[in-house]
Amino acid sequence: MKKLLFFLILSANTMYAQQQIHKCYTTEYIQILEQKTPDFKNNVHSLFNAAKVHSEKFHEHKSTNASPDTVFRIPVVFHVVFNGSNQNTNYALLQSQLDVLNEDFRRLNGDTSNTRAIFKDRASDVGFEFFFATIDPEGNPSNGVTRTSTSTTFSFFNLDGMKSSSSGGKDAWDTDKYLNIWICDLGGAILGFAYPPSSAPNWPAGQGAGNPSEEGVVLHYEVVGRNNPLASGQLSIADQGRTAVHEVGHYWGLRHIWGDSGNPFLGTPDCDITQDDGFLDTPHMGNNSQQAGCSFSKNSCTNGETPDEPDMVENYMDYSTESCQNMFTQQQAGLMRSMAVIGRPNVVHVIQDEQFSLNTGDWIVVNGTDTFQIVAGVTIDLQAGDEVMFLNENNGFNYTVTDANVSVMVSATANATENGTISFSSSATSTKNLISKDFSIFPNPSKDVFNIQHQLEGNQLYMSLYNQVGKLIMNEPIAGKNNQFDTKGLTNGVYFIQIRNNSSLLSVSKLSVMK
Repeated sequence: MKKLLFFLILSANTMYAQQQIHKCYTTEYIQILEQKTPDFKNNVHSLFNAAKVHSEKFHEHKSTNASPDTVFRIPVVFHVVFNGSNQNTNYALLQSQLDVLNEDFRRLNGDTSNTRAIFKDRASDVGFEFFFATIDPEGNPSNGVTRTSTSTTFSFFNLDGMKSSSSGGKDAWDTDKYLNIWICDLGGAILGFAYPPSSAPNWPAGQGAGNPSEEGVVLHYEVVGRNNPLASGQLSIADQGRTAVHEVGHYWGLRHIWGDSGNPFLGTPDCDITQDDGFLDTPHMGNNSQQAGCSFSKNSCTNGETPDEPDMVENYMDYSTESCQNMFTQQQAGLMRSMAVIGRPNVVHVIQDEQFSLNTGDWIVVNGTDTFQIVAGVTIDLQAGDEVMFLNENNGFNYTVTDANVSVMVSATANATENGTISFSSSATSTKNLISKDFSIFPNPSKDVFNIQHQLEGNQLYMSLYNQVGKLIMNEPIAGKNNQFDTKGLTNGVYFIQIRNNSSLLSVSKLSVMK
């Protein structure tokens, strides 16, 4: 361990002295993990080989333009750990980073035409789509971002410190359910690192990262998103948001394209055939393209190999300038998809034919603007064509309602299809069924007050007023046959009035407040 730490210190000093960027620290950190957890590397390699077999059997891509049979949707939470406002990465850059991931993993990036002809038929759509997590581990709606102010410096000797609140960082959200991406100050010499899977379906005690809560990706704050204004000088080679693409590739099990042969700083080639990334559709390379720009003439292994091909500097798993990078290969895509099935099965979501129940406390967003919480006795009116997202499903997907008129309530069953449509059963067909003729509510819309009038005898009644996210605003007894309630303190919007007696729900009505 002392020898390893000495090497890290030497490497760090060398990088700072030469102003050379080590774009990815994943391989070196695997060495550290091997010291902490013996057999970690063997576990990584074993799962890699298992995923290759799985890929060859189940996920072979038939042509360059063939889309995967199934798209995997992946919830992402960005943990921004900052020391100073300049490190507090804004939401626009985080959105930009998510856009880059989606473009590059679906081969929708605008620079696909730059893939050279010799490699073009090997390029692939991975079929991964990333979205901001919609619900946090406690079941609350989320925008997929946490922010933590810290005074801690994350060094070579504290590279996992950002992953724990006890060490100045932010605790991971359940790594079995979310892709956690930490953004912090890594000093600028290291731009990122990630853990590959080490066993399936996740890491038993004593394996993997040593602690499942450390699983995920770490990025230096200056290279997040496309055209990050802080990515200047030496960091200008990493200004396209593709550091994240590279590290997320590691997260799904990819190795560096050159197989980590040669010296990553001196560029010394090593064409030993045993040093390889494990894929036949990537050319054998003797070293990385560290700061080589778009050097399409680079061929680090010319020792009589067949076929003799140039280095694939356009591959995301190289170290080339990010503006050169534009592709994953078909075998890389197949490996990642297999890892999603056997290595990280609970992180991915698939839009498919399925049924799920709506429970008290679940959250629903209608047409991207109105957020409701399922509350006993309160219905949510939907029309055909409405777009509905179920936050608790955490798949980031808007389903299209096919029912002409439906009022969704607790215990309704949602019938989802792989085509993205949704219908409902075991729910009220209309809110009118819940509006008793025994009650009259007026004026509606209300400006300052509303009245509840009824003709029931011998019942103690209660009125509860909820806002459209299910929060209880008012809970009052109904004392007589004509009661007036004040709305002066309410904001404009839609509310729900629930009327009960001591044993049952009698009526649910909508109330609009307009001032």
